[in-house]
Amino acid sequence: MADSSAPLMLSISGMRGLVGRSITPDVAARYTAAFGSWLKTARDTARPTVVLGRDSRPSGEMFENAAAAGLVSVGRKVVSVGVLSKPVEAIKGQHVEADGGIVITASHNPAPWNGIKPLRHDGVAPPPEAVENIIARFKADEADHVEVEQLQPIETDTTGVEVHRDLVAELVDVELLRDAKLKAVVDSVHGAGGAEAAALLDLLGVDTVQLYKEPTGRFPHVPEPTKENLTELCEVVAREQAHVGFAQGINSAGVTWRWRPSRPVGGWTTSPRQRAPVWCGPPSAKPTSRPACGLMTPSSAVKATAGSSGGPSARSAIA
Repeated sequence: MADSSAPLMLSISGMRGLVGRSITPDVAARYTAAFGSWLKTARDTARPTVVLGRDSRPSGEMFENAAAAGLVSVGRKVVSVGVLSKPVEAIKGQHVEADGGIVITASHNPAPWNGIKPLRHDGVAPPPEAVENIIARFKADEADHVEVEQLQPIETDTTGVEVHRDLVAELVDVELLRDAKLKAVVDSVHGAGGAEAAALLDLLGVDTVQLYKEPTGRFPHVPEPTKENLTELCEVVAREQAHVGFAQGINSAGVTWRWRPSRPVGGWTTSPRQRAPVWCGPPSAKPTSRPACGLMTPSSAVKATAGSSGGPSARSAIA
């Protein structure tokens, strides 16, 4: 039974709580059953397909199984995509033409936390009115459970890393980047994005020094992109004489980077260094002005980047 004294956060970003206290397998199954019930109406289909993935937290597999049970219990077809970053799971969902998605993650919160993020068919969070419907169903324990004849087997598809890599290859000038002979350091913080970063940088011919690649969920430092948590990355960038360093989050929904020899940029509490953005796409597609979008928190960095190229900026709620 969940501990009523511990916080269970319910919002447009989904659900998150303290493992074993406010969020338990039972709570997770109830939430995904509510989501699955809403999805049937939202997508107007009898058997919606849901991609299901997670970050690397030690409790992730437990909650993945619970979430799958909740979805299957309401007749949803589940495609398990394994450990992936949230953005790559969203891409994978569109790749398999899923009707929605569930990501088991508590974003930047430390390991004692976990959570559930719902996704629409297009890889973004449901709108506020839909989230209100899902939360109401969850609180009332209302779900459209099905009989055994309507239960769907769970499928497995672990090609998300390759799908993401191949998509990026279509969007950037790979040979331009390979010819640049870049060197990078990546701190993957034992999160979900280590394999994705390795595959992408290998494609681009980047000589890569990768820290904490394995998705063990045993975070070597607090996984927030603040100055004190980027000390090791900055030291390794300098020692290796790398061109750039990247700090991934637990679910790699955001990345902080460091240009040698500048201080960290792109983080939640830092500001951008004054340098012109570099266009890495095909020369024929280079626009005269480029828009930029980002989370609300680093809006000053986004605005500066977009403004330097004469483009607009847009902000969205933190996911």
